[in-house]
Amino acid sequence: MFEAKEAVSRYLHTTASLVCLSVIGLSVVSYCGAKFVMDDALMFVRYAHNWTGTGTVSWNPGESPAYGATSLAFLSLVALVSALFHSSPYVICQVASCGSGILFLRATVFTVIREIEKSFRSFVLLVVTAGLAGGAMFLSAQFMTGMDTTLAMFTVSCLLLIWRGGEAVLGPYPVGILGGCALLVRPDLLLLSLGVPVIMTLAGSSDQKRFWRRVAGSTVVTIAALCAILTLYFGTPVPLSTYAKVFSPYGPDFKAVYRSMPYKQSINFMAAYWLLFATASGLLVLNAKDLFYRDHRLVLVLLLIVVSWFVYLLGVTQVMAYRGRFYHPVVLPCVIFLVVWGIKQTARNWGRWLCDAPSELDSRSLLSSWHPRSPKPFRC
Repeated sequence: MFEAKEAVSRYLHTTASLVCLSVIGLSVVSYCGAKFVMDDALMFVRYAHNWTGTGTVSWNPGESPAYGATSLAFLSLVALVSALFHSSPYVICQVASCGSGILFLRATVFTVIREIEKSFRSFVLLVVTAGLAGGAMFLSAQFMTGMDTTLAMFTVSCLLLIWRGGEAVLGPYPVGILGGCALLVRPDLLLLSLGVPVIMTLAGSSDQKRFWRRVAGSTVVTIAALCAILTLYFGTPVPLSTYAKVFSPYGPDFKAVYRSMPYKQSINFMAAYWLLFATASGLLVLNAKDLFYRDHRLVLVLLLIVVSWFVYLLGVTQVMAYRGRFYHPVVLPCVIFLVVWGIKQTARNWGRWLCDAPSELDSRSLLSSWHPRSPKPFRC
């Protein structure tokens, strides 16, 4: 009887999750029907056309290389899509960004499958997909802008999966190389891909410090090598837009218009994904003591990275910050990871007590039956 109820529950949860994903899909279709694409995305097509045509990543054919595209990884993807699909520029951009968005969703589902045991996996998947569906207009916009945002989201999701698995998934040197290559996806991702290994080296558990030390070292070496190669080819190790957004060489009128943009974007982004933020916050408070155990230090570091990302973006001139475009790459995958971890820890910490709780919840029976327990896996 219990197994039948559990099967029905999983079926309902899975069906509801599919409905949530359908909401996201319909929102993507609405953007596609409107032929929406950001004009900055068309620059990727121009660079890709000149790259495949002349062999040089330049703005105009025959000119010297220019590091105008924010993401060389996304530029490579656009060049591949352009070679496979001879279509209009906006379609090429959207295929690249939408395809990356689908990969992000698959990585999210895989995170739930790998982290959560089968008995309540469908429930966790429902929580995550419902949170994403609540922000469907924001998420689907990133699918169809034609920009590198979704590729960055997929990259961060993969890094989180690899870091969570540790040496059981991949050796420290390949992990560090992949983290260093985040520079080619978006340079600001280095706050995560380099920051996490460095902090874990300093504050992680003693049995993991050797792994994280090697990851941090190989990440630094990879970044240094890539910067040297990029400087030799382009004359700069970072995209040209970096200097504009960080050093902000704009006039006073322009700055006045965009001064409040980070605050508006932060509020709108958190409001769009309010369910995920609320769930993550509640679960982190409920399991706060676990954050100080060295075995869960990665979660505390990711929480620090999320806060640091919001602070970092306060100092960035967010030009064309459409629907939280600058917040999605790091914040959304990390918040999803925190939700999954929080539900998992709640089941471990509180599930045993719920299973052993007396049937009659009077104060005398509660006091007589309660006694301290160490956290154990949730298995009733």
